[in-house]
Amino acid sequence: MEFEAFKALEDKITIVLERVETLKQENSDLKNRLEVLQEEYNEKAAAFEQMSLDLKTAKEDTRDIEKDEKIRTKVAGLLEKLENF
Repeated sequence: MEFEAFKALEDKITIVLERVETLKQENSDLKNRLEVLQEEYNEKAAAFEQMSLDLKTAKEDTRDIEKDEKIRTKVAGLLEKLENF
């Protein structure tokens, strides 16, 4: 009976050790995947930041164009008033 108990214990320990090895491999795979995803995130975050800056610049340029157009319109109106004076 003792031998059977030791054999059962040995089988259980073998199963646990195999499971530990499987979990170690899964952990390693997940760490690698996390590293890849972190790199992808960092690249996308940098691209997003650049796009945000580009958008801000574009909006400022648009405001400048609109401002310039208003100035041109006002100057044209003033010149027309001067010509009609």
